[in-house]
Amino acid sequence: MLRAGIRRAGFTLIELLVVIAIMAGVIAMASPRLLPVLIHSTHEGAARHLANYGTAAIAQAAFDKEALTFRFDFDTQEYWLERIPEPPEDEEDEAKNTKYGDDTKEKNNLPKDNAELEAMAQKELEREVPQGGKRSEDGVKVLDEQSKRMLDASNKRARRYTGAQAARVKQDEDALPPSQRERSKKVDPAAKKMEPKEIHTDLLGRTRLPEEITLVLASVGGQEFDEKIVEVELTPAGLDVEAKFWLMNAEGDTFVVTWDPATGQTRVDEESSR
Repeated sequence: MLRAGIRRAGFTLIELLVVIAIMAGVIAMASPRLLPVLIHSTHEGAARHLANYGTAAIAQAAFDKEALTFRFDFDTQEYWLERIPEPPEDEEDEAKNTKYGDDTKEKNNLPKDNAELEAMAQKELEREVPQGGKRSEDGVKVLDEQSKRMLDASNKRARRYTGAQAARVKQDEDALPPSQRERSKKVDPAAKKMEPKEIHTDLLGRTRLPEEITLVLASVGGQEFDEKIVEVELTPAGLDVEAKFWLMNAEGDTFVVTWDPATGQTRVDEESSR
């Protein structure tokens, strides 16, 4: 008797089919309006990811206190960040011994630590010098030594960049024209050991653009690129030149990603066409 008094709640098969049919109809009517929104969202998302990637790459170069290289491959529509290895140890040891080796402090009473010397040089530059007067002998020594070390660091970056370029040439020399292939053989063998290494972090892994989004143009320091590989050099001080990237979808709509060297920030702007 108790079982007979219980009413079972639920839906019949016909009721479920009716609900499914109504939902399918609503989706069918909404799709033409929702699809452009989804496509636009993917497009803008790809642009903002590239902008955020630039911000993270600039911060990484400053944090590591070394030059890094951002690369975008137009053929694969991928981008990544590279670190150029240090020059061979024997070269570094020779540079230290000739520039500011272990006996530096004993010879001129200056610190071996570059950060400490930089602070001393900054303090000396801020020191007021009487009109027509001269800096003290110690002040001149500090500024001269700072200039030498800055020049040495610049030369070191140049060696690293040349070595990295040589390593890339070596990797692809079979595909190069005969003239470039012959030139690559004349590069210093030690430099060819400096093969660039990709950086892999949560924010800076290799990234491929969505299939419906294409990088059609890039501008670095005013020079435009639309094929092969474009590179952007990042230094511990930030960007030296402006970098811009045009991302286009199938409809021709374009987002422009700008890496600004003046502020060290990135931004995304929308263009209807280009």
